[in-house]
Amino acid sequence: MNESKRQPLSLLYLGTDGTCEVRSIPYSLEALQQLVEGQITTVYVEELDPRGLVVYYDDNGLEHGHPHNPFSRHLGQPHVPGPILVARLVGDRASSLTDDDVTWLTAYFTSPPAPATDDRATATEHYFRKRGVWEGPDAS
Repeated sequence: MNESKRQPLSLLYLGTDGTCEVRSIPYSLEALQQLVEGQITTVYVEELDPRGLVVYYDDNGLEHGHPHNPFSRHLGQPHVPGPILVARLVGDRASSLTDDDVTWLTAYFTSPPAPATDDRATATEHYFRKRGVWEGPDAS
């Protein structure tokens, strides 16, 4: 990320405690990593991509011992450990969310997951459970 004199980055923070709020951070990789409490990775979310939105979380969340994020299924994922961040993507750079983005995202994440998104999460969970490598909630 180019850190030269950028405006703060406003993004949606989805916490493991169910927190869904806008946060403003310095525009830097280090600030993103601090907020997700680890290394940054992105996940493609079919419902968010057409809106130009990108999702970040800690790729090593399991190893870092992060708890399950209750918003995982909204991403079509059965288990995302740790905080989740959502920002606008302009080209290959994160950008602040607009007021319309925040309104839409708040409604999206405070409603039950869309059926197609929830079905993707269920299918993925089933795949990993069947192979005996499930590491999400209720893993034995």
